[in-house]
Amino acid sequence: MIANAIYIGRRVLAAISSGVSVSGVGNAGTQSNIITGDIDANINGRGVELQLGRYVYIFAQAGNADNQDLTAIGVTQSGSTLTTSSSTTAVFNGTADFDPYARGQAFGMIRLTDSKCVMICPEVGTGNVFKVCTYNGGTNNVTIDFTVNDGDTNNYIDRLPKFAVINKPSANVYTIASVGLTKAGAFPYARVWDLDISSQTITSRGILYPMGTGPAAGNGMSQLVNLGTVGGKHCFAIFYVKSATSSGLLYYAVYEYNASTNTLVEAIGDTLYKSGSNHPMLDAPWSIEDGRAPLAYLDRINYDVELTTCIWDGTTLTIGTPASFGDSNRRGLEHTLRKYYNGQEDSKTQYIMGLGFWNSGSSTGDVEVFPVYYNSSANTWDVSKYNSSDSDIVLEDTSNPTSGHSMRQPFVGQADTGHGIALAAFRTQGIGTQFRGVVMNNFEITNS
Repeated sequence: MIANAIYIGRRVLAAISSGVSVSGVGNAGTQSNIITGDIDANINGRGVELQLGRYVYIFAQAGNADNQDLTAIGVTQSGSTLTTSSSTTAVFNGTADFDPYARGQAFGMIRLTDSKCVMICPEVGTGNVFKVCTYNGGTNNVTIDFTVNDGDTNNYIDRLPKFAVINKPSANVYTIASVGLTKAGAFPYARVWDLDISSQTITSRGILYPMGTGPAAGNGMSQLVNLGTVGGKHCFAIFYVKSATSSGLLYYAVYEYNASTNTLVEAIGDTLYKSGSNHPMLDAPWSIEDGRAPLAYLDRINYDVELTTCIWDGTTLTIGTPASFGDSNRRGLEHTLRKYYNGQEDSKTQYIMGLGFWNSGSSTGDVEVFPVYYNSSANTWDVSKYNSSDSDIVLEDTSNPTSGHSMRQPFVGQADTGHGIALAAFRTQGIGTQFRGVVMNNFEITNS
């Protein structure tokens, strides 16, 4: 129990209690289909938690075609009860160009406040378009506050870009970092904007390319690692794949943004981290604390997921020894991670992970949720609860083919210390008769 507690924003400050500890996940409810798609195999999604128990999930037929829709729905959770918006909202209504460089899946979303988020898509000939939206909970629909674009028709976001708020210089201004691919040839990039929700303006603060814009880089995936504020600068890294496909050699570069001079600087350039064939997909736009942030990827040779931490001291990026889990029968390609809310704050040591499987037999259509733990002094992760009695299959596509990639962009949120939610976009490769769209389910969290 929490004594003498005061609720401020997303956290509770408690005078006496130190919070509870998560020990397991179980008792998933009955999953529900909440957004319906169509026969397009290139379905994708994105989720955010606005506050405890309030979420937004977006969904798109993110294939290689212009002028498409991006649909949003709000979900509110009270204990094990889930309530959705009374209807979906077409945030981009036939205007989203998910394939500015013919790779598709060019869209993203990030939380701003307890009721607001921003959704980003390119519109060819216009620029990268930002739509600030509000969801006030319950059956209220997601509404569009305003639309603004950066006017940059030379650097459209592309192929599942990642976003993070890295600074808030004033009450209504959000400094947003992004990593991903851009330009024909798929060049990795790091860039920064300032979004002002009062003046309704977006200002580009710089874009840099760790590999330059020379020979084509392929179309590999990337992860944004939010390193927090170090030495007075707002720091983040991009981990990106060099390959003609979505996996390959894993490289990184580190960037520092100086808010006083509005300058984006590359602190560490194009650097090899891991050879082989790797696929970074972690959705975790936050830092553990200033100078520390998680990294996860699927090793597509060993078929294990590797979870580790990056530590940035302003000069050197130190990457810990990864904890690994999974194998060729259970290949975890899609990863999402939430700091566990322990009743007092979002913990720096306890986390809830969601894992969507790929090309792994009967597990292909599963999203498994389980706790993981971080030891900051040793810079190690404990992933022993994976595939155990303390984990649970929260979402399942029982009719999915036994190969493919049906679970896209799983998201895990939390309502209180004992209840959470998982959402994901379902797709089915090669078969157009099964459900395609967004599915949700609640689960229970055991703690002590």
